[in-house]
Amino acid sequence: MEKNKEKEFDVFFSKAIKEVGMESPSLDFTKKLLAKIEVKQVKKTHFVYKPIITKYAWGIIAAVFLVVLGYIVTGDYQSNMSWWSAFNLDLKWHIKLPEISISKTYIYCFIGFTVFLGLQVYLIKQHHSKQFSLR
Repeated sequence: MEKNKEKEFDVFFSKAIKEVGMESPSLDFTKKLLAKIEVKQVKKTHFVYKPIITKYAWGIIAAVFLVVLGYIVTGDYQSNMSWWSAFNLDLKWHIKLPEISISKTYIYCFIGFTVFLGLQVYLIKQHHSKQFSLR
């Protein structure tokens, strides 16, 4: 029964194709189609990346960091201080917190580590941006 239906469909479609005839596209069909595709592609807007913090702002942040770093290295900075004395709070219970004494060597090591860590993060980011860019 299915073979009979298939033959009927085949006969029907062959008659329909003969009646309608086969059309061929015009000679400039491809050019017209590509022109329409190009127009639609041109109309698409591209996202332009704008950083939240501009290069100028990063320059100011770096300058402030270097000034503070210079003050710590060459200035009259004292590393012996209580954490709560900086806030000038009058505590009712007079809680005695331990004094923190930090040596200059530790401060220099921490600053150096921070600078090199920041440099490494920057260089790795630049490497991956170049490697995975779509340009």
